[in-house]
Amino acid sequence: MYIREIQKKNPNSTKVFISHRLIESVRTPRGPRQRVVINLGQLDLPKEKWKELANRIEDLVRGYENSTVPLSAGIETLARHYTKQILRKQRNEKKECGILENEQDFRSVDINAASSSDGKTIGPEHAGLEAMKALGFFDLFRQLGFTDNESNLATLQIVGRLVHPGSERELQRYAKEQSALDELLGCDFSSYVGHNMLYRNSDLLFKHKETIERFLRTHSREIFSLGETIILYDLTNSISKSLMI
Repeated sequence: MYIREIQKKNPNSTKVFISHRLIESVRTPRGPRQRVVINLGQLDLPKEKWKELANRIEDLVRGYENSTVPLSAGIETLARHYTKQILRKQRNEKKECGILENEQDFRSVDINAASSSDGKTIGPEHAGLEAMKALGFFDLFRQLGFTDNESNLATLQIVGRLVHPGSERELQRYAKEQSALDELLGCDFSSYVGHNMLYRNSDLLFKHKETIERFLRTHSREIFSLGETIILYDLTNSISKSLMI
């Protein structure tokens, strides 16, 4: 694998747009060809480090967790980030080709060389996500005009508060390092979730607070066959005690 720089010009201006792609050579009946593995976006990395990054990504895709050469923390982080995207793309392509999950696919594995990394939780997140689907949250988000990113962030904030209560900074860490909620949603929180973005999305949810509450009240009654109930609280003793103090 190697990295190629792509330059595109806007015909209406002199500005040049630069992006990078990870390329691999493949054998075809017509001879060797180059194939785009994944678009890397605009890579902020010195050119002399490109081959080092490409080699590390190739090792990770093949299952070699430990690098045979010393790597900087930045190279290792980028390599793991892009490897996750490549593996997700491969899984999606496999599903599109109609390969069923229950089909037999035997492989030989060296169990002495097997290791695990980036372990994340998925059980509580799955339960929270299914509850949101049952309550109709995602239909509501579409009606309110939420973008896909806003809908995913709102899901993170709702499920995150349920499973892992904490500050926005802690929620950001949870989303990137601990939770597999983004896998269930088909996105990648590590690429765009920041605490400032979470603050802005909280403001968006608060803006539609009354609409969301009315929607949930109606759907909860329908799902659980609830009737209208009025609850009266007698606060006389509490008030008296507070006045005496």
